[in-house]
Amino acid sequence: VLRAGWKGLEGKLRLGLEGGFASGDSWDNTPEGNTNIAYANLLGTCPTGSTACAVDGTLSQFMFNRDYKVDMIMFRHLIGAVTNAGYVKPFLSYELTKSIAFKVSNVTSFAIRPVATPGNSTMYGTEFDSDIGYASNGFYIGFSYGVLFPFAAMSHPSSDPLGTQYSYDVSNQGDASTAHTIQTRLMLTF
Repeated sequence: VLRAGWKGLEGKLRLGLEGGFASGDSWDNTPEGNTNIAYANLLGTCPTGSTACAVDGTLSQFMFNRDYKVDMIMFRHLIGAVTNAGYVKPFLSYELTKSIAFKVSNVTSFAIRPVATPGNSTMYGTEFDSDIGYASNGFYIGFSYGVLFPFAAMSHPSSDPLGTQYSYDVSNQGDASTAHTIQTRLMLTF
């Protein structure tokens, strides 16, 4: 991860850019199409009954700590952590008053090894996240909204342009659709 930032307007405005990278393997999760690291196929075992694949036994997939929160949807929930991915995240935050702050960011992510994505494609998607919060004397309340626009790497196609057939069930084929999340927080410190 690399992050650069700039503060202005007496520290009220903050602009920045973050980028991160984590290597991946050339293996689909088991079952194929699941994206969360809970299903990671770390050693590249062959699917049951397959004789056409080779297992190299090399562990080359790196995963970020799950507590390192990059976004609100893609890496936090769908994938579980940054792995087999690179991302670019410009962000802006501004203190509207001494107690009220606003933040917005965009996370655009891509696969390092496209063959290990459900859609065998490079681009995972782009996500826009926003947050507004109020803090005063140990009391904090906040509201966040995120929207993810997934690209071809998150789709479950029936076949690729070269005619290769995927093993996705007919009920699990198609393009990934837009995802939204709304989150609220209420904290009291003492």
